[in-house]
Amino acid sequence: MSVMLPRLRSAGWLALAVLCCVLLTGCVSESHDGDKTKFTMQWWGPVTLMVVSLIAGPAGFFLRDFSGRLAFGLMILCPIGLLFGISLFTDYCEVDPSGFRGRMGFFGSKTYEGKFEDITDISLVTRRSRRSSTVYLVYRSRDGKQREFGLGNEITKRAAPLILIFAKDKGIPISDQI
Repeated sequence: MSVMLPRLRSAGWLALAVLCCVLLTGCVSESHDGDKTKFTMQWWGPVTLMVVSLIAGPAGFFLRDFSGRLAFGLMILCPIGLLFGISLFTDYCEVDPSGFRGRMGFFGSKTYEGKFEDITDISLVTRRSRRSSTVYLVYRSRDGKQREFGLGNEITKRAAPLILIFAKDKGIPISDQI
C-alpha cells in the first residue's frame, strides 16, 4: 500500500494540472449576429469540469482506505465542481454599437450593463491585493453613478477590447489608471 500512495498522489496532481490547462485555454466562444457579438464559454469547458467532478466523488469513496484526506477532498470536490460547472453556462457578455451587457459569477450573480449614449467616460483601473491584481473597466454614466466590472475571467478579457473600440468610435474618453 505504501508504494501505491505516492503514485496515486502523482496521478492526482497530474490530473488536476491537466484539468486546469484544459479549462483555462481556449474556452471562450465568440458568436456574431449582425453588429452584436456575444462571448460565452464553449460547451466542452463546463462539461469537462462536471464529468471530472462526477468521477471525483466515487473515486474519493473508493480511495478512503488509502488516504482519508484525499478521499474526503475528492468527495467534497464532486458537488462543488458540479455546481461550478453548471454555473459556467450562465456567464456571457454581449457587445454591440449601442452598448454592452453581461452576467458573471456564481449562477449569474453579478450583472452589468452600459449604454454608450449614457456613458461619459471609461477608465481601466488595476486594484492590487496581497496575492493578485485585477483590472476593472470603470464607467461613469450621465446621472453621475460610477459602475465597474472586473476583467478577471476570459469572457470579460475577450469582450473588453471590443467595448473600448465601440466606446472610442462614440467619442467616449478612455483613460488608463493602471
